[in-house]
Amino acid sequence: MTTRYAHSCASRVLCRHRRGAARSSDRCADADLPRLNQRCRAIGSIKGGALRCRHPRSPAPVRCLPVSEFRFTCGARRGLLRRLLLLAALWMVCVGTALAQDEDTVLEAAQTQLDSMQKVLTQAEAGMEKSDTDQLRKLADDVTGAQRQAQDLARSLEPPLKELSVRLAGLGEEQKTDPPDLRDHRRALTRERNGLDAELKRANLLALDAKDLADRLEGERAQRFSEKLSARVASPLSPALGNEIAQQWPDDRTRLQALSDKAVQALRTGAATNGVAGPVIGTLGALMLAFPLRIFLRHLGRRYAASRAPVGRLRRSGLALWFLLVGTLTLGMAAGALAESVRALSELPTDLEQLLSAFVVISCVAAFVGSLSASLLMKHQPTWRLFPLDDATVDRLRVHCLATAAVSWFSGMAIRINDVARSSSALTIATDAVAALLYAGLILSALSGLTLSLRAHAANVGAADADSSAPPPVVSRGGGYIVLIRLLGHLAVIFALVAALFGYINLALFVEQQIIWITLVCSVLALLVMFADDLTTWVFKPESRFSRALSHALSVGNGRLVQVGLLISAAVRVLLVLLGIAALVTPYGANLAAVTGWLENVSHGIAIGKELVITPGDVARALCVFLLGMGLVHIVQRWLLSTYLPKTELDAGARNSISTAARYLGGLIVAVWGLTALGLDLRRLALVLSALSVGIGFGLQAITQNFVSGLILLAERPVKIGDWVRIGDQEGDVRKISVRATEIQVGDRSTLIVPNSELITKSVRNMTLSNPMGRVQLQFSVPLETNVAKVRDVLLALFAEHEKVLAEPAPSVFIDSLAGGHVNFNSFAYVRSPRDSYGVRSELFFALLQRMATASIALQSPQEIRFSRPGTAMERDAGDGAPVSED
Repeated sequence: MTTRYAHSCASRVLCRHRRGAARSSDRCADADLPRLNQRCRAIGSIKGGALRCRHPRSPAPVRCLPVSEFRFTCGARRGLLRRLLLLAALWMVCVGTALAQDEDTVLEAAQTQLDSMQKVLTQAEAGMEKSDTDQLRKLADDVTGAQRQAQDLARSLEPPLKELSVRLAGLGEEQKTDPPDLRDHRRALTRERNGLDAELKRANLLALDAKDLADRLEGERAQRFSEKLSARVASPLSPALGNEIAQQWPDDRTRLQALSDKAVQALRTGAATNGVAGPVIGTLGALMLAFPLRIFLRHLGRRYAASRAPVGRLRRSGLALWFLLVGTLTLGMAAGALAESVRALSELPTDLEQLLSAFVVISCVAAFVGSLSASLLMKHQPTWRLFPLDDATVDRLRVHCLATAAVSWFSGMAIRINDVARSSSALTIATDAVAALLYAGLILSALSGLTLSLRAHAANVGAADADSSAPPPVVSRGGGYIVLIRLLGHLAVIFALVAALFGYINLALFVEQQIIWITLVCSVLALLVMFADDLTTWVFKPESRFSRALSHALSVGNGRLVQVGLLISAAVRVLLVLLGIAALVTPYGANLAAVTGWLENVSHGIAIGKELVITPGDVARALCVFLLGMGLVHIVQRWLLSTYLPKTELDAGARNSISTAARYLGGLIVAVWGLTALGLDLRRLALVLSALSVGIGFGLQAITQNFVSGLILLAERPVKIGDWVRIGDQEGDVRKISVRATEIQVGDRSTLIVPNSELITKSVRNMTLSNPMGRVQLQFSVPLETNVAKVRDVLLALFAEHEKVLAEPAPSVFIDSLAGGHVNFNSFAYVRSPRDSYGVRSELFFALLQRMATASIALQSPQEIRFSRPGTAMERDAGDGAPVSED
């Protein structure tokens, strides 16, 4: 009884809300068990997760079903849905808060960067009036760097700004019925977007201000530089300069002595405090770098070039570049080691630190000049020289180059010491004048030596012309350019020398330094261009390992790889020439920041239209995708031809059609893939192609027709590779079916190129299409009295004995006609291929003539034709048996 009441009570608690139950005991069992206890008429309690109720008929409380076993009712489902929606809303709020925090971080970082850039611009504009040319150059570099940072910041702010705009667009317009949390979230996103948009506009405006300030700084620097060049001082030959130097020499000597004493005192203090172990080790390291290590590396490079380097000019250009790098780096590192050994003693004053840094830079420049001359001249090694120079010219030029390096080092250090010691202007002018005169003397001496070499070469050429047995001299195509360069050099040096004598020391020194700078840039450019050309030529030549591996991997011919090498060499040479021009027009790197900024702008992409931006990275990625895709296409095609298709029952023509179609399809997919990697939108490309389709249809109608015909040939295969076809009066074997045309090899081994449309739209005789069987036809005549049965037996015997004549279909012999007292025979036999018909026919004729002679069967002789005039004397004299012919 109790158990029955318990189950009855539990069944009443189950949901019957949808059925419209009227009894209170049949109401929904909610997840809120106290409310359920209140609604149920049964009086009970909830303990341990089970519902205990008391039925009116039950004498005692009865334990009903556990709460976990109750089914979820409609109210329970609605409660769960409300909870899930609440959790989703809380999650969205949390995510939005986190994203807002990230965006707040981005916004704060952008504000900090923009404030620092604005500070740089403010300081540069404030110090523009008080700075000299060198300081103006540094300020221009700082402002250009701030401009690049502002542009980078603006580019970095665009993606989060677009993301916020997309999120706001997803939320839609604000409605009155929107929940409060949604309105707050929309307002927060709007606030963040407005903040990022303001910072983006500020960054763009700051970049424009920086560009304008950099232009003004560059203009100011150019103006002051022009004023400096046009400044006139006392002539080096005038007594006024000597008197001024003599008057200010005591003060200058005192300043120089004070600088020397400061340096000595700093060294003594550092040696007493830290010892001399550091300077000694640094000096020994510098000596090791400058002499033993440099000599060893030069010897190592020479031995490697002689024994293992590729044969050709590459070993000479590579060795010259190696000498340049080794000489510059070892001597520069030696100077740096000396400077670090001095810094290791103690902390130097600012002026001494500047002088030490200048020592390292000037030493590197002098080392570069000496190493460049050694790498190009190759003294005592005429076979390793890149330029055709004799030993006498090399000796003279080598001396002048070393003297130029020494003068540049001493003059640079002297000028820097005067600046640090704050010497008088008279001593500075005297130092510049001495440097200008020394440079002028060295350049004139070098040009004179070059003139003597040209004259000696002309004399040798004249002696070779006088000696008839001597080989003809080699004519240099650059002789005219050398004469022009020599003339311009003489004029420039004479102009500089005259300007120096008239007191324009800065102008003279600038002109002479520019002559040296142009010579250095052109020499380095020539060396790099030669090395780049030699390296690419060697890498892509057919005999190299790289070329063979690349040819095998991509299934590309050696000629194509050589062309690729030439294109790469041309691109590298153009890039080097552009860099050389930039170096020539920027004396001593004055506009280096502008050049690097231009290169950085190019690296960020070139805008084509409003939405398409192509960057060098996109181009490189597209090239990589294209090479990788074409390599995969060649691999798949080779697998089809060598592995899969031979295992099928298809013939050679079908296999070629499938392989060609696979190559075309793969090429199309790779092209689309490459355009996608380049950043092109295929939808816009489709619009452009659809707009150009009409023009392409009219302008390239014939090419399009041939292309479609080629696809039809590959699909329907009325003509396939290996078929013997006849087109007009030409016949031959089909060797290749391409997209535009088909190649047919005719009987004389020449190739007939036929457009594909000719094979589709015109009549073509394919003699090997369905039944590649050849027919041999023999026609001849015998006299009427000949035993024709014997002739028939001879022919059938000939057909049966020949190995290439098929037994089925059986050969046949027919009498074609009886005319002129002769029996005309026509016989047929069949061979396996039409290509065998002509040869078998010739062999059968040879055998037929022998058999007929053996059987004493006469073949028809040529008919005798007589031309005569009736009644002539010749006819009467000749009689009936003699033929008379007359033209």
